[in-house]
Amino acid sequence: VSFGCGFDTLFWRLVSSGAKLSKYVEVDFSSVTSKKIRHILKPVGSGSVDLKASFESEAAVSHHSDLHAGNYHLVGADLRQANELDQKLATCQLDYELPTIFIAECVLVYMSADASSSLLKQIVTQFRKPAFVNYEQFRTSDAFTKVMEQNLGERGIQLHGLEMCESAEKQEERFRDAGFKSVKAMDMNQVFNSFLDQDDVARIRQIEMLDEMELLQQLLAHYCIVFA
Repeated sequence: VSFGCGFDTLFWRLVSSGAKLSKYVEVDFSSVTSKKIRHILKPVGSGSVDLKASFESEAAVSHHSDLHAGNYHLVGADLRQANELDQKLATCQLDYELPTIFIAECVLVYMSADASSSLLKQIVTQFRKPAFVNYEQFRTSDAFTKVMEQNLGERGIQLHGLEMCESAEKQEERFRDAGFKSVKAMDMNQVFNSFLDQDDVARIRQIEMLDEMELLQQLLAHYCIVFA
């Protein structure tokens, strides 16, 4: 289940890699999902990919914002509205007994602390074996984050959940309080240095030379992956 999916293409990349998915569900605001549906269903032209070919069954659209196609579901919902999300997930005919992984990329930070905590508790209550992968800001009490906040604020963007991103401890505490038993947060420098194929990193560095490694390390130090 992908929260705040936007125009992400992970479903199609997973299918093309041979991954077997019982269900893949994407959730975003209805204004976003309706546009994505139009992209998915548009006629296949020269050189374009038929996105519908990856579905297990013919795509059915409802309310202009929801699409159901066997193993793939795209639904419009506000994650802050528990009843709305619950109703939309019900239309996807999920098996709540199956192990289910939730992914979110800079999504919870736009919600208030109360709203994101309620969402996580809702997941733990409904799903028997949930896991959550969250990519988000952290270490948010320094000048780096203040500048980021100011830049976003000038564009009318508010990060209502920054208080939950102050540290790795805060990030982990949020998931434990919701009922997740095991939680681990790692900053992106750890991921970059320990989990990426270093031969691939070296190859990419040859493609795009980067002089200011210190700036990259500073940026990566302010983002983390949390696995719960």
